[in-house]
Amino acid sequence: MDQYPELDHARHYHAHSQQQWQVARASLQGVSISGSERVLDVGCGSGRIAAHLAGRVPEGSVVGIDISQGMVAFCRAQYGAYYPNLSFTQCGVEQLEAGAQFDLVCSFSTLHWCQDIELALTRLFEASKPYGKLVMSIPAPPQADNQALREALWGDGKWSHVLQGHTHPRKKYPADQLAQHLETVGFSQVSTQVREHVYLFENRRAIADWFAGYSPLRWVMSADDFEAFLVDAANAFAKVYGTNANGEIPCVIREIEAQASKPGSA
Repeated sequence: MDQYPELDHARHYHAHSQQQWQVARASLQGVSISGSERVLDVGCGSGRIAAHLAGRVPEGSVVGIDISQGMVAFCRAQYGAYYPNLSFTQCGVEQLEAGAQFDLVCSFSTLHWCQDIELALTRLFEASKPYGKLVMSIPAPPQADNQALREALWGDGKWSHVLQGHTHPRKKYPADQLAQHLETVGFSQVSTQVREHVYLFENRRAIADWFAGYSPLRWVMSADDFEAFLVDAANAFAKVYGTNANGEIPCVIREIEAQASKPGSA
C-alpha cells in the first residue's frame, strides 16, 4: 500500500522523521565505504539517508527506491539538483528486479512492512554483487515498556472499534529469526544486534507528529478521529516514559540491526 500518495504526506514525514535518521546513522557506523560503490537504499522514504550515502560515494552512485509515488516525487524535488550521482525510482522491494549490480544494499525501518520478508530479502540478495554487503534494521519485538504503552493507549477501549476488522501490516521478527531468514536466502557472515535508541521529543505535539508520519491508522480513520487518536497516543507515550529535567519526553525504541554479505562466485 502506498502510504504517502501525495506530496504533503511526504513533506510531513520528512519534517518529523529525525528518529528514523538516527537509527540509520547508528546502523551505518563502522561500515567501510571507499567512495566508488554502487549503493541501493530500499524504502528510501524522503531520501535523507540516500542523500547522505550519495555524499559518501562521490565516484559511485546511489539508487533510492520506495513504493510511494509521493515519496519519490519529494526525493527528486529535494535532492535532484544537488546530487548528480543520486536517483530515485518508485518500486516496492518485493517487485525489485535489479540484477546483481550493487556493492552495498541498505534498508532501514522498512522490511517489517513486507508481507513476505523472505521474498523481500531474496530481492536484496539478487540485487547484491558477489561479496556485496547488506546493512539493515527493523523494529525489535515489544518489551515491557511497549506493553505498558499499548495498555495506556488501548486499555480503556476508547479506540477498540478502530481495530475491528483491521490487521496491522507491520510484522515483528526477533533477531535470531531475522538472521535465519537472511541465511535461508543465501547471505553469509550474518550478524545481528538489538540496539536501544532514546528519542527525545520536545513535547507531546512532537510525538503526535512523529507518530502520524508512519501510522497506517490514518487510512482507516477520519481526519478528526485520527487527530484525536494522535493526542491520546502522545499522552500515552508521556505517561509511560515521563519527562526529563529539560521537559523532554525520552521515548525508548529498540531496533534490530543486521549486517550480512553475499558470497562470491564459486
